[in-house]
Order: sequence, then structure tokens, then C-alpha cells
Amino acid sequence: MAQEQRAPFKTFRVGKMSISLWQNETEHEGRTFTQYTLKLQKRYHDKQTDEWKTTEYLYQQDLPNLIVCAQKAFEFISLTEVNNNDSEKLPI
Repeated sequence: MAQEQRAPFKTFRVGKMSISLWQNETEHEGRTFTQYTLKLQKRYHDKQTDEWKTTEYLYQQDLPNLIVCAQKAFEFISLTEVNNNDSEKLPI
């Protein structure tokens, strides 16, 4: 049986770049923590098939958009943790 895909909790987009976040609850030593899983994608138009596709491969000129997306995702996670008074991070 195929596993059902959940929609992302939040997505940040800049140009063709996007970072999507999923919230995951996990337990460690009897305490529940929220962790975020991130997925990075770049959309591009395949001229041969006339379809929009995604890739994980980037060009040098994609890096500024990647940095902005990553910064926004980091800010969102950090501010969410502060607002939830979740000052403790899950130990690695």
C-alpha cells in the first residue's frame, strides 16, 4: 500500500526556487518536540516536452534565491519556536 503524501505546512518561494516545510512531532526522553523537515526544489520549463519540472540541481546564479528562501525558512522556524516558548531544541 502506498504511503499518503501530506501537503507541506509552509512553502517559501523566490523566483523558481522553493523550500517547503513539514512539521513532525517526535518524542525524546518522554518529551514531545516539533521538528521541521525541509525540501528544496527549483522549477524549470523543459522546452522539449513543453512541461514544467522540478530539479535539485542548481546553477551559480540560483544561489541568491536559495539564500533568501533558506533565510525565510530559518526565520519562520526560529520565530515559531520563540512564540511557542519552545526554547529547548531536540538533542541531536
